Amino acid sequence: MKKILILSVLFLVTFGALVWIAIDNARITRAPILEGVKANQFEKLDISYQGKSVELVKDKGNWEVQKPVADLADQDAVSQIVQALPQIILEDVATKNPSSYADYGISTSAAHLIVYAAISPKPILDGYFGRQAFGWNSAYFRYSNRPEIYITSGLNASRLTQDPDNFRERAFFPRSYGIPKSISVAPKRGKSYTLYPSSPTWPSVFGLRATEFVNQGLPKKNPFKKPLFVFKAQDGKENIEWIIGSPQPVKSGKPLYYYAKSLDRNIVVLVSAYEIDNLLPQKPRPKIGVKPQFHPAKTKPAMISGPLRKIIPKAQVKKP
Repeated sequence: MKKILILSVLFLVTFGALVWIAIDNARITRAPILEGVKANQFEKLDISYQGKSVELVKDKGNWEVQKPVADLADQDAVSQIVQALPQIILEDVATKNPSSYADYGISTSAAHLIVYAAISPKPILDGYFGRQAFGWNSAYFRYSNRPEIYITSGLNASRLTQDPDNFRERAFFPRSYGIPKSISVAPKRGKSYTLYPSSPTWPSVFGLRATEFVNQGLPKKNPFKKPLFVFKAQDGKENIEWIIGSPQPVKSGKPLYYYAKSLDRNIVVLVSAYEIDNLLPQKPRPKIGVKPQFHPAKTKPAMISGPLRKIIPKAQVKKP
């Protein structure tokens, strides 16, 4: 009986030690994934997901898209990632078994992020972000050169799975360029005029945004041959000039978009027809409560009947 008790105790001690070693090997000290690196030190991000990729580079304080199309980046969209990177914490190790990678959304088609900073010519982070772990701000992560899959917190991985066009600036007059003192407007018909921040229609022009980027597939007929509008920023940090062209052709119904071209960014986009139509001269509407004006001398006798016979004398009615 004593031997059985001793053996039982030894078994429990041995089993407990093995469990402790396993847990200790699977656990890491909570630490930032990029310890000591600040958000303003990042200089380049390479993001790829399901065959699509985008290359973001910081130039003179502003982020720009280098690939797939050279363009100004949406500073807010990039900032959401850049500001989150120093906050990413490596939590526990989920697995070391490559055969289970798919269970965590880690594969060659997962979101692949490569980060460069001013402190090193080589990437300071190169890894894959998989599916959400235990919350919207957590995800499974694997370094490109390591087998372990970690649980991370601090970054919503869905920010890395966006379409490359979502990282491009959609505003006609980006706030990163500053607010211009005025915007000149040259309509197709009528005289040119200037808008100021205090002008009633300033928000309608300054707030114009691209609905969609036209990377290919322009119509055979040049949509900018006879511009509907030309907008040009005055006294801004950059020379911003936009041309509003013809509507996008539709099979039936009213067009939903107009073609627009940025001369300084050399891009073509679609802009909401509703926004542009509101800038066109509106036809005057008849005033409510005002009786229509009749001209008896120009009115045919057959058209005058009923109460009008009492208002207009026959002598004033000329025969045609």
